[in-house]
Amino acid sequence: MNLDVLCMMAHPDDAEIIAGGTLIKLKDQGYSVGIANFTRGEMGTRGDPEQREREAVCATNIMGIDVLINLGFPDARIENIIENRDIVIRAIREYRPHLVITHDMNNRNPDHTHTSLLVRESCFTSGLTKYDTGQTPHRPNKIIYGMEYFEVEASIFIDITDQFERKMHAISCHKTQIFDPEKQDFPTYISSDRFIAEIQSRLRYYGSRIHTDYAEAFRVDTPVEISDLVEEVALRGRIPGQGRE
Repeated sequence: MNLDVLCMMAHPDDAEIIAGGTLIKLKDQGYSVGIANFTRGEMGTRGDPEQREREAVCATNIMGIDVLINLGFPDARIENIIENRDIVIRAIREYRPHLVITHDMNNRNPDHTHTSLLVRESCFTSGLTKYDTGQTPHRPNKIIYGMEYFEVEASIFIDITDQFERKMHAISCHKTQIFDPEKQDFPTYISSDRFIAEIQSRLRYYGSRIHTDYAEAFRVDTPVEISDLVEEVALRGRIPGQGRE
């Protein structure tokens, strides 16, 4: 099937954490949305690939995602190389999205950085007519990059107030990864009691930037056309007490 949006992330749970509210909102708006996880998360301190696959299915069911695929790259070993680019290009050409969402390039986790670069370069190469994969060439119209632990200047804020609870419910599907006081495994940042609280704080902060309760933030590195300056700029994120009712 052709998708309006394809979210391409390194690990099961990344899409939910970084862009889950936006993906749910897109589904609420009637768009077709897919998630492509690059690895099975097998190098994670907690959980095994089978558990993580079940958790990913649980989360995508909550979000209403149309397509969930896994590209099978080795966890902790994602490389931006030609062989891997071919796999990403095949996925882009198969689903032909208008919009691709991925990690930004400045990250704690090198898999996230390499995924971002791989997606960026694959989106361009996928449009080359002489790059033969036996498929019709396709180049997505836009790529947007999600905010993570390392923050950069955001270009776009998406109000996810109505989607916040479903986003957090989807994240809670990843039970092997998030905080569980009954588990005494080797401690990690994601499995600490700080992680979920800090996600919520970040979403509230982004929400405050557009005067709403919760938002997700993204960066875009190509121009975005505005056709209605009043409706799309002046009347969005209105500050109480400013403008007319």
